Amino acid sequence: MDSPPSLPSGARLHINCSTASEGCALQLLALFLYILCGALAPFKTAAADPSKGTPPPFEVCKDCNVIIVSSTNTIAKHLTPYGYSRDTTPRINELATSGITLQNAFSSSSWTLPSGISIFSSTYPMKHGVVVRTRPTPPPGVVPPPDLPSQQPEISHLPMITDALESAGYRTMAAHGGFDYSPQYGLTSRFDEAFECTSGIQPLFNYGSLGCSVPKALEWIEKNKDSKFFLFVQGFDTHCPFALPTKNDRFTRGLHSDLDFTKCYWTFDTTQPIKMNGEDTFPVLTSSQNQTTTQNTATLTKRDIDYMTALYDGEINEVDTLVGTLLDKVKALALDSKTIVVFLSEHGDVLGKHGRFMRGGPLHGTFYDEVLNIPVIIRNPRLPHAPRHLSQLIESIDIAPTLLEMVGLPSPPTFTGQSFVPLLRNPTLPGRASVFAASMFIPEPGNLLFDKANLVGMIRTREWKYIEEFLWPITPELRASWRSRLPPPAEKRAELYDIRTDPGEITDLSQQTPKVRENLSSELDLNQYITEAMNR
Repeated sequence: MDSPPSLPSGARLHINCSTASEGCALQLLALFLYILCGALAPFKTAAADPSKGTPPPFEVCKDCNVIIVSSTNTIAKHLTPYGYSRDTTPRINELATSGITLQNAFSSSSWTLPSGISIFSSTYPMKHGVVVRTRPTPPPGVVPPPDLPSQQPEISHLPMITDALESAGYRTMAAHGGFDYSPQYGLTSRFDEAFECTSGIQPLFNYGSLGCSVPKALEWIEKNKDSKFFLFVQGFDTHCPFALPTKNDRFTRGLHSDLDFTKCYWTFDTTQPIKMNGEDTFPVLTSSQNQTTTQNTATLTKRDIDYMTALYDGEINEVDTLVGTLLDKVKALALDSKTIVVFLSEHGDVLGKHGRFMRGGPLHGTFYDEVLNIPVIIRNPRLPHAPRHLSQLIESIDIAPTLLEMVGLPSPPTFTGQSFVPLLRNPTLPGRASVFAASMFIPEPGNLLFDKANLVGMIRTREWKYIEEFLWPITPELRASWRSRLPPPAEKRAELYDIRTDPGEITDLSQQTPKVRENLSSELDLNQYITEAMNR
């Protein structure tokens, strides 16, 4: 029986049970069965007919392979599945068409090292403790300079998705671009095999390219096609400079700039435009700033910014081609029916928005949505009827527990994130009420661009976005002791935006709405982050 017969409008069921009798009991039993069938019928119909809008029951993709592709520094809204005006990513769009696009996924930090470890360990940066990029531990007998920041905390004990999959019999491999993914930081060293690309490197920055790591990944897939595997493929192709490793000028038609885009152009705080010849120009620093004690500056016009953005989009398009090559390989080996594929980035970029260029450390200006709202696209072959877009708030620390649940494995108890598989089962669930991000930055000796140490945090709800920053004067004593002792901050900054009416985060309302600011500041609680950092 698919559903009970309907009663005529206005009709009522009447049961005569004025006295205890067998007939009364039978009537009550009949009524119970009638109600039960009526209650269960909608569930039966929805499960049998996914076209009604409710996805079928979640099916575990047991023993399925897992591939994560990261294009570091990629802005979500510059991808085709996120509605970008240029068709930058047709192949990634194919992935999205058969997968799930997370519209509101947010990184836990604005730069690669803490963000990557947070994704893999499902813990916030202040929990895993890798919040400052420091030099490798010196060899035995070598005494480091006294004003170097404390060395990175030991994270070999911190469970990661890599460990969980290896324990379940997965072969694991990382083909990556080095730098923040260098094995010295304890992330890529956890894989069975790891390849740090030495070709396709961007000069001055030692950023490896997907043009190098993808071919290595293809070779490894071929060798391991008969095993269940976890593969991580990463590159810095969309990181500045945007004319390297190749100058992808496919979107520059009709645009012109005389600047050399084999260099990076950046600011480390908001820069105000200066009128020159009747147009706004922006003073910026150049990539050679890190290699010399002299100030190297340039001036960007709107034409320069448009050209730079077009080059950036061209690099994204090159990444898309490489991702397509990887997808073609998976399909050619008949692995697509048992492989979960994830495309993501650890963070985005600003490209002149808010008067800022690039991301100099985790200063408050790097916590805008262009940086923290990251692309996350997942194709799971066991979810053919999953919702194509999820608009709920998601944190990057939710990715690892979600993937483990998808393949039927439990998450380690240290994981802080929440699997969003329940949202795939029932897209009407509200998801997270808010998302968080926080980072710390202690300038290393010789850094000419910072004279302050800082801690910055963000809390974002559906309605509001609040950013708060603590700053300290940088001294050798602070560098040497910040993990054990931090004085009260010398300066505090705050910004508040109404996301409903101001999604571009243009108008700061921190002074106009003090009650909202105070509530969000209390919930963010940067002092708690300081305490956690001290306890590492």
